[in-house]
Amino acid sequence: MITNPRDKQFIAKLIYRCAMWVSLSDEDGGNTAQGIESRVVKARLQSLYRQFPNGSDEREIIGITLSNTQHWKAWSNDLIELLQEIQVAKPILTPSLRQIMFSVARDVATAFQERSGVSALAVKASVVIRGMFSKRSSRLSPQEVANISASERAALRELAEALEIENSNL
Repeated sequence: MITNPRDKQFIAKLIYRCAMWVSLSDEDGGNTAQGIESRVVKARLQSLYRQFPNGSDEREIIGITLSNTQHWKAWSNDLIELLQEIQVAKPILTPSLRQIMFSVARDVATAFQERSGVSALAVKASVVIRGMFSKRSSRLSPQEVANISASERAALRELAEALEIENSNL
């Protein structure tokens, strides 16, 4: 149980910063992509908020993130420091909070297709073929995988490593 309000605020900010770190890793799509991705963050957080019971750290921290939308633009600054901030937060990050951070960031990556139509089709085909011959399956659909650009995939891998999340299936 996280009792320090400053820690809760810090983690709430990190949840959003992780999503924006992945979002801003690929500038293709410009403001259109960022607008879609921002709506995905909000919708995903609202969905997660409802999934956790009242009084849980997860619900309270997600609620803090949602109640601070007016600060989201400022929270997007200096994202180069994100991985260091995660290291600082590690002692208070539960596996559940780490998974929330990663899943919101992954949802952002799948929100907007930055690839060309031909490239996306090739990726979808490779995911289907790989799935036929691999014992390890992806939790993402071929369409979702195709929506993740190479730079977003690299950002997600780096984030998964920083959060110590195994089997991120990227």
